[in-house]
Amino acid sequence: MENYDNLDDVTVFMQGHPFDHRVRPDLVALSDWMLDAMRFGHSLNWGTDCHGAQYDWCLPEVGGVKLEGEPVTLGEWFTEFVEPEFPRPLIWTNGAQFAVRKDMIRRRPLESYKKMLQNLSQHVNPIVGHYCERSWFYITNLHKRENL
Repeated sequence: MENYDNLDDVTVFMQGHPFDHRVRPDLVALSDWMLDAMRFGHSLNWGTDCHGAQYDWCLPEVGGVKLEGEPVTLGEWFTEFVEPEFPRPLIWTNGAQFAVRKDMIRRRPLESYKKMLQNLSQHVNPIVGHYCERSWFYITNLHKRENL
């Protein structure tokens, strides 16, 4: 948040241990992500796969039954913090690892990011962080880019 006004042209998002979700994102992949982001506004490593039935909460029935310990469902969280309507299919990138141009990040006001961070800080259940992982495409406004 401190760098919202000082972002580089492209920001690469990686989680603390990137190899949990990817088979070694090498430097070629990272440079491809950055080049794609410069050209298209974002890297091209997005998809719609939800790993099958164990992640039913990311399928169309998002307002349905909560997983054990969930404060809210993905659909409830998404419509409160990201967009008023839940997208179908949901586009996301595994491990929340991607690159995006600063203009896409800045289409969402800083206050909105602060509100999400405050919500994340209130929950000890890591599922809310997983909701962010599933929502970054929309949080960074990639669904609103001009060059679809």
